[in-house]
Amino acid sequence: MDRDLDAEIVRTIFKWSYISIGPDARGENRCEILYPADQKPTQDFYDMLPLLGKIHEGWHAPRYSSDLRTAIELAKHVKIPLTIQEMPLQPETLSKKCLDWWLSHNSA
Repeated sequence: MDRDLDAEIVRTIFKWSYISIGPDARGENRCEILYPADQKPTQDFYDMLPLLGKIHEGWHAPRYSSDLRTAIELAKHVKIPLTIQEMPLQPETLSKKCLDWWLSHNSA
């Protein structure tokens, strides 16, 4: 599982933005994590966060790199031209291929 890849996907393809997360139960580890730009986090969301430690920026991102079904949904979203025979069966490989394809076809 590559949470850095998942974070890059939501930041680049879905345009998620950073939200500030306060300190953990020890008063440490303030950070920022990615969250859908068109939504506001609820108290329930904050209640789900780990109580200790620094939270990875992609904590809330879908698990494109570790779940094949989610990676296939990403491939459909970006409209990557793959046949069933060409599609990687490893979710991390498929997710990386989707991100690379998106970057090569959506650069400004």
